[in-house]
Amino acid sequence: MTRPTCYSGPAGSGKTTGLVEYYKKLVNREVKSSRILVLVMNRTQINKWRSELQFEKNGPIYIMTFFGWVQKELTRFWPLVDAKLSNGRQSSAPLFMTIETCHYLVELLMEKAAPGLEEVVSPPHRLAAQVMDNIDKSAVNGVPILEAARHLQGAFPGDEVRERNFSIIHKIISQFYHICLENRVFNYGMAVELYLYYLLEDHFYQDYVSGEFDYFLVDNLEETRPAAQYFIRWFMDKTKETLMAFTEDGGHARFFGADPDGARELMSLCRTYKIKESFTCTSNMLEWSGVLAENITGSLHSSISPGHSINTINAELRSEMISDTAREISRLVNEGISPYRIAVIAPHIDKVLEYALEMELRGENIGIVNFTRSKRLIDEPYAVVLITLAILAHPEWGLRLRKSDLHESMCHLLQLDPVRSSLLVSNCVSLKKPELLPLDDITRRRCGYYAGESYDKLIDWLNNYCQKDSLPVDAFLQKAFADLIVPLIPGTEQVNACRQILKSASRFCEFSKVAGDAILKLDNSETPLQIGKMFIDMVLKGTISAERLEGNEIPEDAVILATPYAFLLSQRDADYQFWLDVYSSGWFPGDAKELSNPHVFSRQWNGGTWSDGQDVLLKKYNCACTVRALARKIKKGLVLAASNYNTRGFEQEGPLLEHILNVSGGDRIGDQ
Repeated sequence: MTRPTCYSGPAGSGKTTGLVEYYKKLVNREVKSSRILVLVMNRTQINKWRSELQFEKNGPIYIMTFFGWVQKELTRFWPLVDAKLSNGRQSSAPLFMTIETCHYLVELLMEKAAPGLEEVVSPPHRLAAQVMDNIDKSAVNGVPILEAARHLQGAFPGDEVRERNFSIIHKIISQFYHICLENRVFNYGMAVELYLYYLLEDHFYQDYVSGEFDYFLVDNLEETRPAAQYFIRWFMDKTKETLMAFTEDGGHARFFGADPDGARELMSLCRTYKIKESFTCTSNMLEWSGVLAENITGSLHSSISPGHSINTINAELRSEMISDTAREISRLVNEGISPYRIAVIAPHIDKVLEYALEMELRGENIGIVNFTRSKRLIDEPYAVVLITLAILAHPEWGLRLRKSDLHESMCHLLQLDPVRSSLLVSNCVSLKKPELLPLDDITRRRCGYYAGESYDKLIDWLNNYCQKDSLPVDAFLQKAFADLIVPLIPGTEQVNACRQILKSASRFCEFSKVAGDAILKLDNSETPLQIGKMFIDMVLKGTISAERLEGNEIPEDAVILATPYAFLLSQRDADYQFWLDVYSSGWFPGDAKELSNPHVFSRQWNGGTWSDGQDVLLKKYNCACTVRALARKIKKGLVLAASNYNTRGFEQEGPLLEHILNVSGGDRIGDQ
């Protein structure tokens, strides 16, 4: 066993490439891939690694996230863990909840407790998300889940309102914990806790896993949580060789529990090789970005040339800013810049921005690809079609159709233009029941023969289904997808949205079979559970997200649209970046919420009192880290776009542009 090695450098310095090349060398030396374990940050990284590792003959390739490893090991060695759990039913394997299922269960608990909470303004589903954060952040930071609420309360001594609120949160977390334990269903935080406290401490497991791998590679060490770092520290002593990569300007997943300081402690145990160069930006931009970050945090006040062009777009209204941005993008494309080498980055990607920019660029035959990390399934057109069909086929659920959803569904299912779809919905649909009515002659003539025939077939399909016993919601959605959507030959993006909703429905049904009695008690229902209704209701509330499938190629005629975090996690660079809404306070995101605060769980927390001053400092730190990393992925130029007023008409006064002007000097920045 040799001393672990760590490569440290800025983003784009070739660290991941180096790890991949080392993996290839091992295989070329006839080391079996099954003897190599690789831990990476997310699904994007997994896809990236696998695309690079194409071998004609070899064994299984183990490239996974830490949570993927936890799930795999808990499932494989479940009898060791199950025997140690004090109560509940014994099971042959654990069931892992999706985020949506976990959210649903916490929200049921929250709805009962919400009337007792004081001075909170968020609705129950948002408060449920905060409780989920507390569960997960405590677990990954080594704080017992059942101590999470008390740990938070310790940051606000003497605050009686918070004390009462956190007492309620403690009760909710305890109920959630015991329901999961009794039914052997686990969310992210509980799975991590079970692995660290029960499995990793088991001597049989330790002996077995210690001899399973010879080589251990860890990418993006700076984005790992303390729980993962604990495992890494233990495991790197069990292998012949360990190699790790640390990105000095990373740590963007702090809100999700990442601990760059803890990663640096691991680095101190390694032979560390520092890399100074970056392949994604020039040395000038590398230095400029560092000075900008220090200016934002207030630790340095000086100016320096970025070495690239920095231009500004100033507008009174946000709509004008978007139009000017589109014109500047068109100019760059006409000068020979490929659209996919242009990234438009804004702290919040709303529908107004996406739609307006898309319309402005369409005339120039330039598309956009939205990289926003997660979107609601209900915002995906073909997911809306499936949900609409489910409501129409199950009137006993008592769910009401939204006219806009039905209008959109008819456009896709019957391949109608918006005018004919609107006519059809207005004349032939009962929204209250809900029900599709027979088509009258006038409407049939106005919509066209083909549309009328397609509409009749849709009614026949629904009638045939309703005459039989109802299917479980996952089976119904699968049938609707196969019978009605597949024949339309949908595109990849639409198929991905459908697959996501089918997967979520399947996992929700699986969970309800195991924990149905507990849900029934919480729901105060005396009738059999309507699992389908519950699932569809979750989608309509926006609870279920459709996470964009990663690893897809970007069309060469499309620019990237993303939030800062989404762009950084995509691990791409760009020739030109547009930073939009630079007057927005969204560039200075805060992590503390009404009932959650990830920093109180971190190992750097000194156990004192949380204050507004600390919140302000963390917002500056978050902004500094983000813009520094973004700037280090610019090859040719940066455009800063600002509007005095946001979409709602409120004036914006965020200080980001002022910091950039201070660092760059006004003579180095031009107006468009």
